[in-house]
Amino acid sequence: MSLSPLIGFSPKHLRSEVIVYRGIFLEFGISTCFMGNISESLLHYIKELGISHVEICFVRRTDVSRSAAIKIAKMAYKMDFGVTIHAPFMYEFMGTPSLYVHRGSKQDVKVLMRSLEIAAIAGAELLVVHDEPFRPYSLESRIFFSAISELALEGEKEGIVVTVENCWQRVGYLVKEIESCGIKSLGLCLDLGHANIHMNPAEAIRVASPVLCHVHIHDNRGKSDEHLPPRRGTIDWYAVMSELLKIGYSGICILEVNEPNHVLTLKGILEEVSENCSLTL
Repeated sequence: MSLSPLIGFSPKHLRSEVIVYRGIFLEFGISTCFMGNISESLLHYIKELGISHVEICFVRRTDVSRSAAIKIAKMAYKMDFGVTIHAPFMYEFMGTPSLYVHRGSKQDVKVLMRSLEIAAIAGAELLVVHDEPFRPYSLESRIFFSAISELALEGEKEGIVVTVENCWQRVGYLVKEIESCGIKSLGLCLDLGHANIHMNPAEAIRVASPVLCHVHIHDNRGKSDEHLPPRRGTIDWYAVMSELLKIGYSGICILEVNEPNHVLTLKGILEEVSENCSLTL
């Protein structure tokens, strides 16, 4: 593939929004999936909240647009944001695997590769891909991880990390599959809201830690994917932030909610955690 970014990349260490707690770097981002029309005025508002990244989200396969991604990325880099990309949800019906998992459709694999190409052109650091509703260790799971491995190897050439997000599958299973692939540029995007439906999110962080590369943040009441702001559901966010620091997570936490000012809640929790002398890192 070997594509060069069309727009400049802003190094992490130059961003004033990077938060340092006891030597651990932590950054917050916001997903475009819940933000509606992205404008410069909106990005200025997000910047003032101390958010350092924008995750450009393609919801449907037909949304994968090079021009749209570059337009947002140009505005983002102009204001010194980092950029990540969320590939589209490949399954057409909830609970049904996509054609590339169910039938090995090459056309669907091309859509994922197209997302990676756009990530490279836009100078993105990371690409998120949803897992699928297949049975663990099935033929469909083999097809999925074979395609993801191919994607990650291409991403490695461009310096892009490919992450699998827990949506349908349990975190422990995904960790085993990702580790068995043995690809440095392949990791896990831990969605804490999704995890909360199946297990304690703080425990999910401990389980995910060997391959954890990216975090999605939103809340729910433990039964469905509600995308509530932090502290509006049942997740213990103090325990979650404590665990992220305990495992030494130095990465991006992407808010998947419709109002970016909820990042202030998370920063307040981090301050509480940081001031707690009993916390051992």
